Amino acid sequence: MHPRLTATLARTSVRLGGSTSISGSLAFIHAGQVIYLQTLTGGVWHTSAVTRLSATSTYRFTVRPATRTTHRYRVYKSADG
Repeated sequence: MHPRLTATLARTSVRLGGSTSISGSLAFIHAGQVIYLQTLTGGVWHTSAVTRLSATSTYRFTVRPATRTTHRYRVYKSADG
């Protein structure tokens, strides 16, 4: 079985200067492993933040959009091994 990474955006609309969070979990315990938050810019995904999974394999990022536009995010974990 492959671990399943989930992601939930707390609010889909944020005022300029405000913030929201992206949180989730990874099926099966992978405590301490690295999770990347990536932003789509110019058609290319760029890493914008890095965190580690908690003891229960959960994570949380806080995002504060700096411009008034639609932002696209994804959460990524590299393969084990």
